[in-house]
Amino acid sequence: MHSLLLSLLLTAEPVVVSEPVALGPGWFKPAELEKGCVGRAIVMPPGLAGSGRVVVKFAVQVDGTADRVEVPEVVPRLIAEAIAAAVKGCRFSPGRAPDGKRAAVWTTLPLRFEEEIPYAGTPRPAAAPPPPEGTPPREARPGCIDNQLHYRFPPNRLLHGVVAVRVAVSAEGKTGAFQFPPDLPDDVVNAFTLSIQDCPYLPATAPGGEATAGTFEYRINFAAPGDAERASGAAPRVKREARLTSPTCLQRLRPAGVIGHAVVQVTVTAEGEPTNFRLQPENTPASLRLAIFDVLSMCKWDPAVGLDDRPTAGDTSVTIRYR
Repeated sequence: MHSLLLSLLLTAEPVVVSEPVALGPGWFKPAELEKGCVGRAIVMPPGLAGSGRVVVKFAVQVDGTADRVEVPEVVPRLIAEAIAAAVKGCRFSPGRAPDGKRAAVWTTLPLRFEEEIPYAGTPRPAAAPPPPEGTPPREARPGCIDNQLHYRFPPNRLLHGVVAVRVAVSAEGKTGAFQFPPDLPDDVVNAFTLSIQDCPYLPATAPGGEATAGTFEYRINFAAPGDAERASGAAPRVKREARLTSPTCLQRLRPAGVIGHAVVQVTVTAEGEPTNFRLQPENTPASLRLAIFDVLSMCKWDPAVGLDDRPTAGDTSVTIRYR
């Protein structure tokens, strides 16, 4: 892994830190390469928290790195430092002038803190005791199964109505026996099994609050064909999806000692700029995630083509195999 990153640094052109400029009409605004990176990277100082909305201003250089982070003065110093460190630890798609050239620019990012604690260094309240009736098992990362199932569900299967899958969860949060609805196709059963097994769980709690075994139920509602279109109007369509100009650029990714594959979803702007990377599996090591995003950001992309034959923003996915 270190040799891969070193080779990328040696072959890349030196990056000159430029004086950032303000975004103007027709300019492309930078965006997080991995959506939600800053929010996930913020580590609050012990005993401090915040609630409300904060707009952070910072500069994005042509290589996608962030610097010169400006946090509103009303935010306590320790929290401001945590926010600044998170911003600098994430990568961004660079700003582009109307002529398509990359440029260092100033940009802003809104952040929302949902804990109902004022910015005053107020100690966090003690955790509330469990309800008298106890709690059932639940996902440790809400939405994990949905994300896993999105990549594993067979593309040729159309299901309608509610499907409920039950799985035993031990007092240690480990999954056990599954219960599936009858007549569920084998490939769908396999997709559900792998998706549920790959996510972490909090065990059930007894009335006294101690961890105990229980049954976790995952329910998903498969809508009938046409429901989404009727709810939101005509579904957006494109004549051609976004794609890599030259897939051979992926050959630069050769992590030592790593065998497997990853699926990356990426949004490609109308200008051919890749942004908003989403990587599966989620437990990919951070160093490998960064290497993948660096390689994909250096690749050239063809934007999607709309029904009017003009370039348009669109999503696509890339499967990366390494061994």
